[in-house]
Amino acid sequence: MNNKFKFSIGIVGFVIVVFFLHFLTNRLVSISITEKNLIKIHLFIILTTIIVIFLSSKILKNFPDKVGFGYMGLMLFKMIASIFFLFPFFSIKTIETKIFVANFFAIYFIYLAVEVIVLLNIIKTKNF
Repeated sequence: MNNKFKFSIGIVGFVIVVFFLHFLTNRLVSISITEKNLIKIHLFIILTTIIVIFLSSKILKNFPDKVGFGYMGLMLFKMIASIFFLFPFFSIKTIETKIFVANFFAIYFIYLAVEVIVLLNIIKTKNF
C-alpha cells in the first residue's frame, strides 16, 4: 500500500476515535453541548490541522531550512482562526459557553499533539 494512503487511513481512524470518545464523554457526564456544536468543533480543528500539515510539508519540500519558522507562522494563523471561531461565544457569558470553550481547547490540544507527531515523522522521513 502507498504511504500516503496508510497515513490517510490512520488519520481518519484517529479522527473517528477522538470524536466518538468526545461524544461519549459528553453524554456520560451530561454536559450540555449539542451534537451540532461537537461537529463544529471537530470540523474546524480538523480543517485547520490539515491545512497546517499540508502547508508545512510544502515548506519542507521547498525550503527545508525554514520549516520551524513556517510552522510557527502557521500556528499563529491557527490561533487567530481559533479566536475568530470562538469570538461569537465569548460575548455570551454563560456556563454553556465556558463548557464549549473548555471542550474546544481540550480537542485543540489533542489535535495539536498529533499534528506535532505527524510533522516530526514527515521531517524525519522527508517522504510526504
